[in-house]
Amino acid sequence: MARHVAPCWIALSLLVSGACSRVPMAPSPTPSPTPSPTSSPRPAAPDYLGSYTMTVDIGERCALPNDVRTRTYAATIESVPRDPKRLATMVVTLKDAMFRQGCGDNALAPGLGCNQFAAWTESDGRIHFFLADLEWGDGGQIWELLPGGDLMLSSSDSVGRLEESTIETSGNADVWYGATSTYCSRADYRLTFTRR
Repeated sequence: MARHVAPCWIALSLLVSGACSRVPMAPSPTPSPTPSPTSSPRPAAPDYLGSYTMTVDIGERCALPNDVRTRTYAATIESVPRDPKRLATMVVTLKDAMFRQGCGDNALAPGLGCNQFAAWTESDGRIHFFLADLEWGDGGQIWELLPGGDLMLSSSDSVGRLEESTIETSGNADVWYGATSTYCSRADYRLTFTRR
């Protein structure tokens, strides 16, 4: 029996002496959380709402008289109720001219006349103007009644940004002028809005 006790006693001595000789370790420091990269906040879109003078300049590729090529209107940009089915959050309304009456509906912004078109703000803060084509209904483009005949601009997208007091955009539009039966597909044009 003494033989069995001795090895147990030696093992127990080693365990106790090992435990006593151990120096308590300082707790390891908790790493501080690494800050997650913060993306800079997207700049707020300019406030596009308000009153403007809007000038339309149609490119020379479309054979039009000079007084028809450049048209100037009083314009307002107003907000419309947000609808998840439609992109339009603003509507442009033109004044100081005679426009066709009884226009139809436009899927992007319902109830638009022939002196109105849709607009919305892009994710980068630019403003997007959309002049509908006739497949969307007769509303949502420029359809002015001129003494010589109707002038219509449609099928157009253009994007711009407010710089100081001016928005400038350019794009292509279908242009029809009744007095000379002129039709230009995808004519160059420029819209310039200047705050009043």
